[in-house]
Amino acid sequence: MISDGQLNTIALTFGFAAIILILVYHAISTNINNLQQKKVQ
Repeated sequence: MISDGQLNTIALTFGFAAIILILVYHAISTNINNLQQKKVQ
């Protein structure tokens, strides 16, 4: 059985990983949009 401490660690790890992935996705999508706008102009 998983203990409360282990569950807490897993939840925090996945939460932190999700935030990092959201930030990386946002940075990549913003840069791609900026590059596409520069090519059009």
